[in-house]
Amino acid sequence: MAARRRIESATLYLNVDVEVVSRSPLTSLVSALGRSVFVLYAGPISGGHGAYFQLASSHGRSADFTVKRLATLISRLPASERKVWRLARSRTFDLGIQGGLLPRSHQLAISPGALAQLGRLNAQLVCTTYGARTPPTFRPPRVLRPVPPNNALQRTRYARR
Repeated sequence: MAARRRIESATLYLNVDVEVVSRSPLTSLVSALGRSVFVLYAGPISGGHGAYFQLASSHGRSADFTVKRLATLISRLPASERKVWRLARSRTFDLGIQGGLLPRSHQLAISPGALAQLGRLNAQLVCTTYGARTPPTFRPPRVLRPVPPNNALQRTRYARR
């Protein structure tokens, strides 16, 4: 139990999601990436179409490795799918970080090479930090206060009997 609490209270890098928003469908883009990615969602969203995916084999890999690998996959797409990528309204690489109580600070380095790849893809880099999961706080049971007497009722002749 103590080991589990330590893991839950640690700040951890989770994964990199790629989020693409476009006016046109993105199914061809996602299909072209094949089994290299794990598709979270691809389809209609408010105001257009969205595709959200992760690298299929990124477990245990660094954020830098994952960004580079995803960028390489996208840059090697066939010309028609690269056009779909270029015409998208937004192209985002989102680094997920689970916030914890320890350590007090957490650094996640992305190399200049990975940033250059994102620049060539006209993609932005976003970091999403999820709040620390803290154990539920103990709340003592509410103490019920005695109901004050109703003096007006006690003054009636029926209450005096």
